[in-house]
Amino acid sequence: MNAPTTLKRTIIFTSPKQLHCPSKPTHLKPVVRLRCQFILLKAQGRTAPDIGSIVGMCELSMHHWIDRYRTEGISGMLTRKGQGRKPLLNPQADAPAVILSVKAHRQSVRAVQAAYEANGGKRVSEDCFRAFLKASATPISESESGWVKVG
Repeated sequence: MNAPTTLKRTIIFTSPKQLHCPSKPTHLKPVVRLRCQFILLKAQGRTAPDIGSIVGMCELSMHHWIDRYRTEGISGMLTRKGQGRKPLLNPQADAPAVILSVKAHRQSVRAVQAAYEANGGKRVSEDCFRAFLKASATPISESESGWVKVG
């Protein structure tokens, strides 16, 4: 019986610019910085279980990101478009119905949500509805004549 073979994943930097981020490091999300951190730890020769205990990630996930780094470089550490949960309310499809509900009930989010749902809108939580309103709100600013719409 043959012993199982193990794939050794090593990273060797030949130049200091190999781990240079494509954008400013301050614009990187914390999860991307974490991925870069364990790539650096792996380049130092540490083992996957050791790195996993430092960064709090399982070995399988680390091997996935190491393989992605080896194939795509530093840009492979960024989260790709289309990942994550899709929004429950679509700005293009749901905004007109929400605007009609807001015009009818300007003072209460619950009343706006109830009117939206009564007119055939999707049923979502109050927090989700409130976040949608905030994201789709038109900015206003204060002027000498009072509050005015911007844009």
